[in-house]
Amino acid sequence: NMEIIATLSKEFGIPIRTGRVRNPKAGGIYKVKPEVVRLKSQFGGDIGIATHEIAHHIDKLNKVTRGVRGKGLREELRSLDYDQEKRRAHEGFAEFIRHVLTQDDAAQVAPKFNDWFTKQWLPSHPEIAQKLSKSRSFIDAYRQQGAEARVMAQISKTGKPAKPLGVSTASWIGDAIKSFTDRAYAAMKDEGHYLNLFEKEG
Repeated sequence: NMEIIATLSKEFGIPIRTGRVRNPKAGGIYKVKPEVVRLKSQFGGDIGIATHEIAHHIDKLNKVTRGVRGKGLREELRSLDYDQEKRRAHEGFAEFIRHVLTQDDAAQVAPKFNDWFTKQWLPSHPEIAQKLSKSRSFIDAYRQQGAEARVMAQISKTGKPAKPLGVSTASWIGDAIKSFTDRAYAAMKDEGHYLNLFEKEG
């Protein structure tokens, strides 16, 4: 995970450091003025938290949420804020980018904003589009490697791959990986894994 964090840091040109996160409930923080992401020590390799905080940096430099216009767009972002009492668009945007980079459901969690972002905003900001695409690629590669290792480890434990007849090994492993990641993400959402783990500091 630390290699991914370091690559994200280099790709978006922002230091990502661990420690010195004073809020006991926060797993990470984006310090606006010095433009630094800090992750709590125990979350130093957490890609989800890192991408959320990087999104604040993208927003600061490009004023994304300030420029959001269109019916329902800001409302979708507010609905993504981890703190639904505050419903802040900038926090929703940070969560949206986390979904873009680490999950497969950005178009489901914010369909209108995703449409505007991918069809209007990103084409006019090709550098950011390239950075997001490149980051998603190496995060996917990392997830794939980890999922494959888990699937093969399970096969090794049972000695029974339980591969259906007529299904290629590559296809079967791919389905197993998707099942694993889908279940892991669902469990994470049920447990509110990322609730209160983010903080933005001026």
